[in-house]
Amino acid sequence: MSFDLSGVGRISSLAHNRVVVLTSRFLFGLFFLMSSSYCLLAYIPFTYQWVIKCTLVKWLPVFVRIHVLIYWVVLACVVLTLFDEIRNKYTRRLTIGFITFHVIAGVWLFIRPLLPSLGNDQRSFYLSLILLFPLVWLSGIDYEAHSREARWGKTDEEHLAISSVLLAGAFLALLYSALFYFRFSLDERARLRSSEAIVVFCWTIASHLMIFVALFVAFRLVRSLTSRFESGSKIEFLICNLFVAMAVAVLIRKMVLPALNFTNHLSNLFAAAVSLSVVSLFSGVSVRLYGTEKKEITSGFRMTLAPLLALSPRRDASGLLRLAWIVVIVVVACAIPMVIATRDWDFLIQKFGVVITWVVTFGFFVAVSTGRPRKSYSVPALLLISFISVGWYTVLAASEALWPALLKDEQLSVSATLDRYSGYDVSFRLARDILHPDLHFFRSTVLNPLDGQPAERDYSFFGFLRENTNLLPSVKVAPPDFQLAGELKTTQGNKPNIFLFVIDSLRQDYLSTYNKAVDFTPNIERFARESVVFSNAFTRYGGTVLAEPSIWTGTLQLHKQYIEPFYPMNSLQKLVEAENYEGFVSIDPVVRIVTKPSWDVNELDKDNLWFEYDFCHTLKELQGKLDARTSGSRPIFTYAQPCNVHLVVLKDKGNPVPPGERYPGFVPYYASQVRYMDNCFGEFIDYLKARGMYDNSIVIFTADHGDSLGEQGRWGHSYWLTPENIRVPLIIHLPPEMCKGLIWNTRNVAFTTDITPTLYYLLGHRPIERNPIFGKPLVAASPKELADYVEKYSLLVSSYGPIYALLGENGKSLFIADAVNQQEYFFNLAEDPSGSRNRINDRIRAENEGLIRQLVVSVNNAYGLGEYP
Repeated sequence: MSFDLSGVGRISSLAHNRVVVLTSRFLFGLFFLMSSSYCLLAYIPFTYQWVIKCTLVKWLPVFVRIHVLIYWVVLACVVLTLFDEIRNKYTRRLTIGFITFHVIAGVWLFIRPLLPSLGNDQRSFYLSLILLFPLVWLSGIDYEAHSREARWGKTDEEHLAISSVLLAGAFLALLYSALFYFRFSLDERARLRSSEAIVVFCWTIASHLMIFVALFVAFRLVRSLTSRFESGSKIEFLICNLFVAMAVAVLIRKMVLPALNFTNHLSNLFAAAVSLSVVSLFSGVSVRLYGTEKKEITSGFRMTLAPLLALSPRRDASGLLRLAWIVVIVVVACAIPMVIATRDWDFLIQKFGVVITWVVTFGFFVAVSTGRPRKSYSVPALLLISFISVGWYTVLAASEALWPALLKDEQLSVSATLDRYSGYDVSFRLARDILHPDLHFFRSTVLNPLDGQPAERDYSFFGFLRENTNLLPSVKVAPPDFQLAGELKTTQGNKPNIFLFVIDSLRQDYLSTYNKAVDFTPNIERFARESVVFSNAFTRYGGTVLAEPSIWTGTLQLHKQYIEPFYPMNSLQKLVEAENYEGFVSIDPVVRIVTKPSWDVNELDKDNLWFEYDFCHTLKELQGKLDARTSGSRPIFTYAQPCNVHLVVLKDKGNPVPPGERYPGFVPYYASQVRYMDNCFGEFIDYLKARGMYDNSIVIFTADHGDSLGEQGRWGHSYWLTPENIRVPLIIHLPPEMCKGLIWNTRNVAFTTDITPTLYYLLGHRPIERNPIFGKPLVAASPKELADYVEKYSLLVSSYGPIYALLGENGKSLFIADAVNQQEYFFNLAEDPSGSRNRINDRIRAENEGLIRQLVVSVNNAYGLGEYP
């Protein structure tokens, strides 16, 4: 009897195919990295709330549903490459154990899926680390199987050339500079004066060369130290991999985790675990690729880059192939920001794209220059190169004050120019992030007041902000019973209807009421002429997750998602219930959390997900429900937060603009949706008038926050507290009878947190308590009473990360403390409405930091916490 072993032979041959090995390891590593990252997102409060529970990333639920299927596919791909390891006596047990364990784990995942069961707790973080172990296990198999075959020798004379890193650095600097001019040459907001262009060119060249020269020096130092050993190539390989792991850890820690507002001591552990597991996986691949060649290994450096060099063109490649690679690099570098920018989160995905472009470019210039001996460098020579490189960059940075005179441009601000340019050139932004020193990181171990256990505390100002942002579920807080106007009792007399429309992400300057260049909101303009328009209106929070609750409570929020139960703090719902209003409410994910579960209301948009809330559909549904009322004895309360102009929604719609519509000077698809909502809002106001309800209704038209639409490369609201993000429309129609005896000042600073206190005041619940964390009534019975509520400084906060701002001088000044990127800004909004010229100095910094600290502590104290939670 004979057996046909050809099939087995073909399968076995796959284990030696470079492309198959690289692909299987890449897919395996990617799957477990994604699984680990999902667990981390579950651990971080704001990503758990919005990315996981509220499905902000649309494809993520699909990944969760087919997680087990993907697991089996990637496991099968890896097993196909392990036939030799099963037969190898040195790796048989290790390999069989690997396969057996993962088969059992796959069956268990099928019975009890892992990802859907994750909660916002420590377990999710520990799982994020555990899920990285399979990468290390697989790399151990590759090491054990093929390191014995590898012949480690002395290092040769071929190594990284300084010309390669200089070409790579200069190429990338010029490439991204050219992309900037290609993409933004017609954008007035991005245009640079000649003096600014010179500054940008000098700094981008210097920063890119600085990083790549640092790579050259590091790798060459390793060669200088290892060239003295008989097995120098092995030592060089190990040290190079350790160096790469450190570089990856730094990138994760400085680029990825701050964007997720994960910056405590556990973030260092996660960054180290990810970098070590990923580098060990691909170093195992390198050993596998080199071990099968049966020749002496003379360069640990080339072996470290084996997975990258295996895909790059060789030195003897044709000029056409090299040109093709350059074209691919240019296309990728250009395509990533053009496709991703409007969906990105704090430039995170674009930075990933830049890192990939850097790595591929570095590999390309190394690959095409290998094959010939290189000049050796002594340790002193390498240190001199480092000194020159660092010195050049340091002198450049220290000479900022001299450039205006040198370039004969007194209006030139080097730091402001570079800040503005870094939003458009993400490669330069990443280079600055890497080179930016962490000067505000002084930790001390103290006793945690919650449990008496030692805990790390960062006593720098930025550290203080980080410690007080996105508090974990382990920080237990009892909900305070806020009373804006003392004990709440039902008032006598007829009550006005209340219609509160909060348009998610609506900018102030896209309404003709605030911007005379707008010609597509005639109905809102007509409504504004019959209403009170607060021209100086702002949100307290740069994101829905805290902005929306702050409207319902009429107070500043503890930076936590969320205090439970939340209802004792919900002043607006208490008012509606006390005055016996009949509610018509869109119950989005935030409203569901902040309101009483047993609240008896007519739910709007019940059959839609939150990102499907359409203003026109909501208004039509509301009209239908109002017409169907059998009794009109109870006043009406309506709350809706449609998402028509939320960028996530707009991008999912494919940016539709009806034929014939033109919006010069505006983002077309955003403006088109504003026009669409304007038409529906006008029809609803006509509906109220036709039914005699308008003159007995308080109608409030506002937004929870604004949005960036390309300003300095920013899109959406991420962590930003820039002018376009914090300015909101606030238009309030009051019944004529209610206006009698009341005054207001439309030029005073008004906040969305003032809406609920104003409703209290209008319904007779007064006076409103004066409290630094409470909102204020926007109307009063006398000028003195109105003036008494005005605060000199107001705290503004990012909903998602440690970015805090202080609005002063009745909205004319804005100080921003960005603890994510460790930068501070001060804008004179009266002279610079777009906030493009940073006027920070030591006096302004010290004064505003102190005020922000005081206000944050005031918020903490109101919720029963101290300076540190």
